[in-house]
Amino acid sequence: MKLTVSWKQWWWGILLATVMVLGIALRAYAYWEFPIAGETTDEVAWTMLGSSVLQTGFPQSWSYFSAYTDVRDMYVGDVYYRVVAPVVDHPPLFALIPGGIQTIVGRAWDTLPSIKLIRFPMILLGGANIILFAWWLQRVWGKSIRTFVAVVLFNTVPIFVFLSRLVVSENLLLTFFLLTLVGLSAWKQSWGKVLVFLSLFLMPLTKLAGIALAIGVLVGSIQMVKKRELFLMAAAFVAGLGSMVAYMVWWDPQLFWQVQFGQATRDVGFLTLYVTQFGTPTLVQHFVTDYWTWLGYFVVFATLLFGGRETLPKEKKWHHFLHMVFFANLSFLLLSIGEQTVHGWYRIIFFPLFAFYWGDWAEWWWKTIRWKALSLLWLLLIFLPRNALRGVVNNVQFWETQSLWARIWVALAGVPILAELSSHSKKLARQWPWQRIWQACFVVVLLVVIFSNMVRVVTIRSDIYWEDDLYIETGTRS
Repeated sequence: MKLTVSWKQWWWGILLATVMVLGIALRAYAYWEFPIAGETTDEVAWTMLGSSVLQTGFPQSWSYFSAYTDVRDMYVGDVYYRVVAPVVDHPPLFALIPGGIQTIVGRAWDTLPSIKLIRFPMILLGGANIILFAWWLQRVWGKSIRTFVAVVLFNTVPIFVFLSRLVVSENLLLTFFLLTLVGLSAWKQSWGKVLVFLSLFLMPLTKLAGIALAIGVLVGSIQMVKKRELFLMAAAFVAGLGSMVAYMVWWDPQLFWQVQFGQATRDVGFLTLYVTQFGTPTLVQHFVTDYWTWLGYFVVFATLLFGGRETLPKEKKWHHFLHMVFFANLSFLLLSIGEQTVHGWYRIIFFPLFAFYWGDWAEWWWKTIRWKALSLLWLLLIFLPRNALRGVVNNVQFWETQSLWARIWVALAGVPILAELSSHSKKLARQWPWQRIWQACFVVVLLVVIFSNMVRVVTIRSDIYWEDDLYIETGTRS
């Protein structure tokens, strides 16, 4: 008997695999050039911490907290590093990744690391996160429009791509969160429980923000698991938290509490939410013109205010779970970061939530004609052509033609309005296949989004980055 496999059986897997390869390729493309090396010294700090532990058995790195008394001044070129010991700002788990690379290549812990080397594991981690995210959605939603849209946006949104390259612990926290999602989707199987227990144990060992993430997971899981299972999950988290505290206290208990108190007394204010989360987007501390995080918050808030597109009890539980994770992490940020602390990587843990809800609403839009909503979406996406043009034409051409292209983009937002008006004509309503026309427009918009995102990622340059920051902050054109 001859076994034959038809194209129809494989098309979905091929499509999803292609999108995932695209996402990995975008993350790997010139990853050492952007984000700009040195804009945040956190990449050096994490590397120093991990490599000092591996090479000397003693945690040392730079820190600005005044509680440290064992301080050594170090200059690498013109950059000043205040190296302290024993450093107890953060637990060491994530630091072992860049620190391990630094050690393997034979570089001393107190020398400036190669950005190309220490970011390489982040590309591998980003690839793993892409696979985990797609795996989770495949288990939850299966073959669907929302799965495809969520995966393609998670893989191509520029700010997601850029931040996945940074040597910051939030990228490892994201991995543990995605492992938790996969594990919960396979909760009835033993390996699913192992993934969840292990992730909850490792979250607080990665960064203090992992405590908030784990609490969100536990609260969100109340409707998804039995009481005994929830107790075991909590036990795994407490074990990880206890291990983190034990590690810190081992070196210097008094110093540990002083440093943590210093972190807890940052300049939190009434405007923290608006300045740090809804202000002009940032990667590190400079402004960028990628407004995808705004659209992410927009769709999460829309879901919270008006309800999601869930139809089955299982889907409602997932929505409740993600809402609890969102509230836990947002609350942690508002309690722990200052009004002017605008680092973009604090939002990394929200990226799967943003993509999930984008996909969820896309499925509803695919089935329900909403011409006016499409017109609004087109206007909200006006930053896409701006960013694409910014990278493919020179400064003079961009500023000379920007107004023309912006007006064309806004004018095109009138096309769905014309379709809305035409659909009310009884004659046209009978003669034209409006559902197919709507879905064709949906596909066109999605293709424009994907193409614009790709162009933005491969054409971004440091000079564009600095010039856009200057323009947003002062209105000065270079």
